[in-house]
Amino acid sequence: MQKKPWFIPLLLTGIILIGSIFYFQVTTAGEEPMTRSEIQEQLERMYSGTISNLELSGESYRAQLETDDGFYTIEANARYGTVVSIVQTEQKQAESSEEEQQPEQVEPEPEETPIEEQEPVEQAPTRLTEEQVSEIALQQVSGTVEDVDFERSESGGYYLVEIEQPDQGDEDGPEATVQIHAITGEVLSVVWDD
Repeated sequence: MQKKPWFIPLLLTGIILIGSIFYFQVTTAGEEPMTRSEIQEQLERMYSGTISNLELSGESYRAQLETDDGFYTIEANARYGTVVSIVQTEQKQAESSEEEQQPEQVEPEPEETPIEEQEPVEQAPTRLTEEQVSEIALQQVSGTVEDVDFERSESGGYYLVEIEQPDQGDEDGPEATVQIHAITGEVLSVVWDD
């Protein structure tokens, strides 16, 4: 029986070719877009409201959000769920009726109106202050706030709050970095430094 020397290189070439095709498909396939229910759950949790008319349009979801303040139009990235834009489209009726009554009042009254009522209808969500996120972080980890840094992201940004615990002996105590969403105040992670 004579061995065929060309068979082994041919077999190895075939295995390498099949492995390369498989690897290429896995790396180029990317991630699946988030499902409707995942996006809806994330947005309702993030903005404490009810989502309606959630539709996938290209690379983003568009939705209507109803909160205690009013109605908003939200656009969120379909792959990662990050909010691209949020615009208030309508205020609730209770606030509208108060605004309709204001013109009937004496003219100096609009100057005395609180700032919250004078804000434009279309506005971006307000970012928390460093003091607010420091309080949130100290609820998670006891110690002393050493540093607060803000990082921008598609979802509105986040804070990194460094907290140092009291020292133990001759060394500094352990440090923790708490990552907090800059708009919602949600604690995203707590990482301990050795």
